[in-house]
Amino acid sequence: MLEEENNKIYFILPFSEMVSSYVRALTLKKYSPNGWEFIYLRGKYPRLLNFYPARFFYRVFFFLVKLILMTRKNSNLYFISPQNPFILFLLKALKRNIIIDIHDAIHDKNLLGYRRSINLIKASNGQIFESIEYESFWKKKLNFVSSVIEDTPQNDNVYDNYVSRNKTMIWVGSHHTCSILMNYLSEIKLFYDSGYDIRLLGCSIEVRDFFLRNKIDVYSIIEYDRIKMIRELENAKVSFVPMPNDDLFKFRGNLKAKISMSYGCVTLASDIDMHKRLIENNKTGFLFSDSDEVVKIIKKLDNINLCSSISKAGSLYVNKKFSRKAHAEKVVEFISSF
Repeated sequence: MLEEENNKIYFILPFSEMVSSYVRALTLKKYSPNGWEFIYLRGKYPRLLNFYPARFFYRVFFFLVKLILMTRKNSNLYFISPQNPFILFLLKALKRNIIIDIHDAIHDKNLLGYRRSINLIKASNGQIFESIEYESFWKKKLNFVSSVIEDTPQNDNVYDNYVSRNKTMIWVGSHHTCSILMNYLSEIKLFYDSGYDIRLLGCSIEVRDFFLRNKIDVYSIIEYDRIKMIRELENAKVSFVPMPNDDLFKFRGNLKAKISMSYGCVTLASDIDMHKRLIENNKTGFLFSDSDEVVKIIKKLDNINLCSSISKAGSLYVNKKFSRKAHAEKVVEFISSF
């Protein structure tokens, strides 16, 4: 009989080097709440497999073997990014406790799809959601064990350097979601016409060219790592966080705004529920519904004293309420309740 294993959580990271993986796992590395140990297993595989026609099958197979060999009965496997339902079913049959982090609207047809999402939930012992909206969505459909643990912004510093920052408006996202920016052409033009340098992290060539055709000169990069993201946020005065009020976006939670506030950016976020929970308007950030409100906010951005206060207050609030230590404790509290 396999020896049981307690007080350890294996963070299973995806194969890709995603910034969100750092947010959900690697920034918790130094913590061990109540004596629990966090162990990190990366989805690495022999590079030789890149030359095999069935390389995706082989890399999953190698990783599955690695998980089986490195863990024991009742080991807690925390999948930061849900992968293959079959893998989860197999590991569960081998008496591993499976926890999956559901931080995107994975049921969307552009992501995993509804049927596969249901299989992932059924194949796991518990789920961790980033937003109460998404947990409520699934609770109406399935009976399962879950917890809402809002992500840490991966930073515990408090920034108070608004005055010395560049007059930059930054957007942080990915080439998967950057197309929404085209719906905010008038708002971004307001910043550009007000003298702001526009920097778009994770922006596709197509979206960049869209702004260039509309005579808005933007700096854009498709891929970036955590270090690049931090450097950009630390130097920007304003972070723009537009968010359509639809399932694909509202179920993701407010991580973009949270990270922006954490690094001292004055954050302008869409006036929707998840941002209302995070931002106290005119005190820790700004909420907007349309371009008319953005016009008024841009005028307020000329008030250095006001914006310095908002920058520091937002950073202080986020890094205190969503600290890495508190996040680690919540993860342990949920998993130890099984």
